[in-house]
Amino acid sequence: MTDLADRTAPLAVTRSGPVVPSRLPARARRRKGWLNVLLAAVLAGLVAIGYASIGRPKATTSTPRTTAVVLGVVQSTVTATGNVAVAGDLAVNFTTAGKLIEVAVAVGDKVTRGQVLGRTDPFTPQGNLRTAQANLASAQARLVQLQTGLTPDEVAQTNISLQQAAAQVESANASLANAQTNAAQNAVSTQTAVNQALATMATDQNQLAMDQNQLVIDQNAANDYANQQNAAQLVVDADQAKVTADQAKQFADGCTSGGSGGGQTTSTTTSVCPTNAFVLQQDQAKLSQDQAALNAVKSNATAANNAVTSGKAKVTSDQAKLVSDQNALTNATNNQTAGQLKDQQSIQSAQFAANNAALSYQSAVAAAQVKVAPPKVGDLAAAQASVASAQVSVETAQKAVDDTTLLAPADGTVATLTGVVGQSVPGGGASAATTNAQGAATTATASAFLTLSNLSTLQIKAGLSETDSSKVKVGQPATVTLAALPGVGLAAHVASIDTTATVVSNVVTYNAVLLLDRTSDGVKPGMTAAISIVIAERPSALHVPTAAVRGTGSNTTVTVMNGTQQVTTPVVVGLRGDEAVEIVSGLKAGDLVVVSSGVTAAAGAGNTNTGRLPTGGAGAGGLGGAGAVGGGGAVPGAGAGGGGARPAGR
Repeated sequence: MTDLADRTAPLAVTRSGPVVPSRLPARARRRKGWLNVLLAAVLAGLVAIGYASIGRPKATTSTPRTTAVVLGVVQSTVTATGNVAVAGDLAVNFTTAGKLIEVAVAVGDKVTRGQVLGRTDPFTPQGNLRTAQANLASAQARLVQLQTGLTPDEVAQTNISLQQAAAQVESANASLANAQTNAAQNAVSTQTAVNQALATMATDQNQLAMDQNQLVIDQNAANDYANQQNAAQLVVDADQAKVTADQAKQFADGCTSGGSGGGQTTSTTTSVCPTNAFVLQQDQAKLSQDQAALNAVKSNATAANNAVTSGKAKVTSDQAKLVSDQNALTNATNNQTAGQLKDQQSIQSAQFAANNAALSYQSAVAAAQVKVAPPKVGDLAAAQASVASAQVSVETAQKAVDDTTLLAPADGTVATLTGVVGQSVPGGGASAATTNAQGAATTATASAFLTLSNLSTLQIKAGLSETDSSKVKVGQPATVTLAALPGVGLAAHVASIDTTATVVSNVVTYNAVLLLDRTSDGVKPGMTAAISIVIAERPSALHVPTAAVRGTGSNTTVTVMNGTQQVTTPVVVGLRGDEAVEIVSGLKAGDLVVVSSGVTAAAGAGNTNTGRLPTGGAGAGGLGGAGAVGGGGAVPGAGAGGGGARPAGR
């Protein structure tokens, strides 16, 4: 271990001999000045010649510096300095406020470090711990699910879902095909009905035309028969008149009884009557013949009129049938239109259902692919980060539960006790009484739960910066090294932290008191101490050097050597320690990570360098000579009398 005094002491100025005031005459002093100038010129020439002889390297090769990912302890610490003092009275408080449920000591009791002093109600902290543990279990389950993928039951369930989605697609397609088939069949059926209605109408229209033509014929025939009947009637009437005339003549001629001739037969009568009788007979015969002809014409006229009446009835019937046919055609056409609309809607509905089933199947396939696909780097990293965060929450909650039990921070005697069971006690942890470097103690905090006196240990009071004070907690372990005892490291722990700041020269600090867990021979009050307080620790964690980590948050990466290739790899980090960073995910033990690029020059003129001045260069300390140019060339320049830099050979 490097001596702290060596690291903090001012650099010594080395001279080649004692400094003697110059008593040389002026001429000698001028000669000496010229010698110094000449010496400086010679040195400059040597440096230039050496640089020119080396020159630039002919070629460079990039050999990155790597290190392996290992398991180990990652610590984050804060450092401070202070002085050893004799511990005075120590005011002891619970870390967090709560309701006091047990007081385990009384005034005057002697206690040892770690002894239970009292307890507060752990109900709320235990509830917070259970919540944190449940959140951790949930985060771990999510991480395990991402890492292991689907279980056999989940795979089976996913396959069943896919089969169901495929069956729905088949069913929807079958329904669509049925709707299309039904539509085609309905189209044929309704078109057939329309065709039949059209054919029936055409037939009935033809029948109407035929019946109308026949009616015209029958009406013409009836008219003809009416004319014939009229003519025959005239003939019969004429015949009847002749017969009547013939009969009148017979009577007049006395050919019949009751005639004007008195019924007597005379020569005239005998000659006229036969003639009259013959004429009468002829006319009566003609009357009978013409009457028969008239009767025949009447019969034909009656038949013709009946035919006209029947024809009119047929035409009326045909027209009524055409009206019915038109209605049937209209109904068939309407049914066809309605059927087409209904079938089109059925097809559209079935097509919509088929499309939805296909989309559902595609969605199920996509969801299954997402389920069985390897986890995304971002999702895995987020899940791992959630586990890490939940673990920290569990640790914090467990610490809160543990803090409900107050333990003695050191050996001592209970001097005062203010807590009473059932009372609410404040938090804040242990707070030591103020002590000076010689160990003189001042008044302890008046509001302490109890005060320990007669402490047998030493303490160190150190000032913490504002930033560090928020990170340090009571009970955290620390390592103490003393400038007066190089190589000696002492274990200690934080006993208290002031709640009020100390301001010196506008610098704000918060004093912390640390108690030594053990002492060592030679440790005395007043000694200067360097303190390293462990504020966070991971005892068995994968870690890499801090220099290997790039970025923050979700953009954190490291460069992994894969053979000769450098691969940028996303990682999830946990604790960022002083020299190493915890790797939560993204790497495994044994992976090689790049720490730096490490460019090295190739051999040139027998030397290896990076184009800078060679290390370990010459420097002259003497009387006002040039200062050292050495130590690796990191601190070039001239120092008056060699006091400008630490010598390279040291």
